Amino acid sequence: MAIEKLANFILDVAYPRINEELQRVEQESRNQETKLKEKYLSCLKEIFTNVQRTGKQLNMEVAYLSFTLLRSNILYGKNTYDVHIYDKEWYANDYIKVGEIDVSFFFGRLEEIKKYLLRESRKYVGGINASDLDNIISQSIEPISRFFIRAIKNVIAEAIECDEYKSIVKSDDFKIYTGELYGEPIVLHIETKAVEL
Repeated sequence: MAIEKLANFILDVAYPRINEELQRVEQESRNQETKLKEKYLSCLKEIFTNVQRTGKQLNMEVAYLSFTLLRSNILYGKNTYDVHIYDKEWYANDYIKVGEIDVSFFFGRLEEIKKYLLRESRKYVGGINASDLDNIISQSIEPISRFFIRAIKNVIAEAIECDEYKSIVKSDDFKIYTGELYGEPIVLHIETKAVEL
C-alpha cells in the first residue's frame, strides 16, 4: 500500500512539478545567458586568484581544478559547488578546497519544490516520508547541474585568457573539470605544455 502511494505521488505530484521547474530553469538560463556569463567570469577570476595564491603558498604545481557537486550541500539548501585543486599526484594526496561557486540561480528552486512536495505528501498519509522526498529531489540534481555546466562552458574560453588564470603555476598537464565528488568528471578545459624534443 505504501509503495503504491509513493508511486502515485511521484507520478502525479512530484514529476510534473519537477519537470515544470526544470523547464523554467532552462528557459531563464537561456534568457539570462549574458548576465550569467558576466557573473561566472567574475567568479572564475576570483577562484583563479585563490588557486594561484594557494598554489604559491604550498609550492604546488596545480594539475586539476574541480568544481565539485556535493549532493548533501544541495539537499540541505547550500547552493554552492566546492572548488578543489589537486597536484599531479591526486591519487596519493587529498584535494585542497580553494573556494565555492554560487549555483543558486540553478538550484535555488529546489527548496521551494521540497516545501511544495512536503505539503502535498501530507495528503498521502503513511505513504511518503522525509527520505522519500530527499530521494525524489535528489533525482533532479543531475538535470539541473547540466544547466550550470552549460553556463560554465560558455565562459571558460574567455576566462582562460585572463591574467588571473595565466598566473596559476600549472603542471605540464592541467585540467579544469566538474562533477560529483568521486564521480565521473566532465572536462571543461585541458592545457598541455609542449614538450621540447
